Amino acid sequence: MAYLKVLSTCSPRPRSKESRQKAKLLGKEGEHIAAKWLSEQGYIILENNYQPKKHEIDLVAFEGGDLVIIEVKTRSNTDFGTPEEAVDHRKRQFLIRMANQYVKSHNWQGNTRFDVVGIVMQEGQQPQITLTKNAFNVMCY
Repeated sequence: MAYLKVLSTCSPRPRSKESRQKAKLLGKEGEHIAAKWLSEQGYIILENNYQPKKHEIDLVAFEGGDLVIIEVKTRSNTDFGTPEEAVDHRKRQFLIRMANQYVKSHNWQGNTRFDVVGIVMQEGQQPQITLTKNAFNVMCY
């Protein structure tokens, strides 16, 4: 039986320090926009960038009686998919671990859910904001 070696033509190129910095600034701007927008939607923002160690949860809020762990993904375009699609299995597992730490450290006894805010910020246009409530369920992991 012959084995084929598959070479990806879409291997990621290393990003320059400048492009990484630009992406980080875009992300921070997106988190600010998301926090403001969610507040307008009735969310009570409890934490911005909750960071017990080296990792962080973008936003922690209270809405509709639930503690809400919010991941914000910001993109300048959708050439490589929507921002929400970037919240993959690995990211979800990470968010669950971080949520567990938050719940334990704050002795939270109520319901907790995970929402995802996707923001597309194309030059010269208003940000396009998408909210996915209950984006995933802990029982699936």
